[in-house]
Amino acid sequence: MFITIDRFEGNYAVCLTDNNIKIDIPRSLLPESASEGSIYDMSFTQRPDEEKIRRKRISEKAERLWKD
Repeated sequence: MFITIDRFEGNYAVCLTDNNIKIDIPRSLLPESASEGSIYDMSFTQRPDEEKIRRKRISEKAERLWKD
């Protein structure tokens, strides 16, 4: 999926997808060179290794919290 930066409003970039869905993205997440009309590839890559680490960390915190 591609997004195009339509305009900036405060700390957000108002972006449009190829299907004209509006997405507001914090400006801090974009490269400094981002400008109106810039086009970016939006891809979501699943990270099972990171999921496993975070699930374990959450489980350990819950265990400590509910420990008698």
